[in-house]
Amino acid sequence: MLYGPLLKQRLIPLLLKDAELPPFLATRVYVDFRDADGPDYRDRVTELIRRLKNEPLPPPSLTDQLRGGAILAKWETMGKENSPLGAPRSPEAAGEGSARYATFDKGAVYWSPESGAEPLTGAIYEAWASLGYERGALGLPTSGEIQEPQWIVQNFQHGTLNLDRENGTVTRVIDGVPEELPPPSADGPPVQLERIKPIDPS
Repeated sequence: MLYGPLLKQRLIPLLLKDAELPPFLATRVYVDFRDADGPDYRDRVTELIRRLKNEPLPPPSLTDQLRGGAILAKWETMGKENSPLGAPRSPEAAGEGSARYATFDKGAVYWSPESGAEPLTGAIYEAWASLGYERGALGLPTSGEIQEPQWIVQNFQHGTLNLDRENGTVTRVIDGVPEELPPPSADGPPVQLERIKPIDPS
């Protein structure tokens, strides 16, 4: 008689501490508590309760959609919502070639296998956007902002952008040739649209 009620129970595996994901869970429902703390921990407890009650789950948050990638890892090391980037505003999207990016309240993080994940914020981000994002002559960022006495410098695949602390101007340097950029547009930087590959007609 005890077996009937037990068979109706749902068993939900939990991953704790440094546990590795067992292969059989790849196709099953599980709740991952390994890196959960603060609000994340509470969200996962709520998820566990909903799963045990067989209730529908809410749509994943932007943070959940970024989970597991280098972009989220960079944002977390910078301080999450308290970082210079602020909170996420978009899921990860495709850029030029192998590039991926996600936008945040105050900037973006771009990643590629060649450049790694690097943040962009403020006047340097606006200047880089006005030059065509990763499709422009500079390519992708290869460092975060480097604080120098007179300048804030950010390195890119093919040059640098240098923000003058005194007058707020941004100078692009490619092959050792500096060029002061015009002030950013009052409308803000151009919108970065997700790249859509054309359909193969064959």
